[in-house]
Amino acid sequence: MLGVQLLLLIGKTVPIPAPNELIQALETVEVTQNDEGRSGFQITFRAGRAGFRDLLDDRLLQTSRLNPLNRVIIAMIFGVVPQVVFDGIITHRQFSPGAQIGGSTLTVTGEDVSIMMDLEEQIREHPAQNEVVIANKLIVSYAQYGLSPLVIPPLSFSVPNPVQRVPVQHATDLEYLNQLAELAAYVFYVIPGPVPGTNIGYWGPPVRAGLPQPALTFNMGSDTSVDSIAFQENVLSATTFKGQIQDSLTNRKLPVRSFVPTRLPLSRTALLNPP
Repeated sequence: MLGVQLLLLIGKTVPIPAPNELIQALETVEVTQNDEGRSGFQITFRAGRAGFRDLLDDRLLQTSRLNPLNRVIIAMIFGVVPQVVFDGIITHRQFSPGAQIGGSTLTVTGEDVSIMMDLEEQIREHPAQNEVVIANKLIVSYAQYGLSPLVIPPLSFSVPNPVQRVPVQHATDLEYLNQLAELAAYVFYVIPGPVPGTNIGYWGPPVRAGLPQPALTFNMGSDTSVDSIAFQENVLSATTFKGQIQDSLTNRKLPVRSFVPTRLPLSRTALLNPP
């Protein structure tokens, strides 16, 4: 009954509600969510001089709220409950003057808060720490952006013996998290929310289980829910592994082989069963 409202917070590390001049100039908001890699957003404002306050320059170009590396939180309010849609950092600004009145626009583009984990390359040792401990430690170190870890331990991992091996990081924190995730066929991405100012750093297997979603309906008149849809099947994508490992203490060789997938299949017939 209260409708749908847009909540826009902009500022430094702790953003605050956008001023009235930004809300009045707001034209479009676009958000792209990815479950592999970083998500992004783009906000377009109408720009143009009007009145004595804009004799020197447009007010939007003078405000510090839209400075690069400022934080932006976008939430939708359904009734009275805010649902966080995006939490990110401004990385790019573009001003496009228009030849006609009201044709000028100011566009700000950004990525989710994980971009702050990808700014500085580190050379750092992680002695006696496995992938789970390292992932939790790296995510917690960015608590100023509301990041809290959700780390799912792999089916198989071991604590490295410092006498034999010490994990050494030669990358940014984000790159190293992705490297560790790739070793376990995991993914890392940031989930905004559940409340404004908080984020979840998910490090774990791709999420395939959950409640059934409504069907995607195409070419069914008023019941159509998608403009287009396509299906594909790549029989060369499924792989199995077999080989041997050598125990460093006993010097014995042990066979290793994969038989069945450890994740829920997306198709009714598994590709590992060739025709």
